[in-house]
Amino acid sequence: MRKITLYFIWALLLCIAQTGNTQIWQQVWSDEFDGPTLNTQVWNIEVNNYGGYNNELQYYTNRPENIRIENGVL
Repeated sequence: MRKITLYFIWALLLCIAQTGNTQIWQQVWSDEFDGPTLNTQVWNIEVNNYGGYNNELQYYTNRPENIRIENGVL
């Protein structure tokens, strides 16, 4: 039991020490979906039968009702 407590304390101290490690993140790309249609210069539409390569029980189509932007959401 004492050994488990020491490992726990060691792990907790390691986590606390890591939180002082500040990194500056920089966004490199985003899409706000503020246009009326999907920008096909940056997005592609996958079309295949029977879920493609992972055996999903669905079809991937390029039907307009499946690809739409409403209120800035794809």
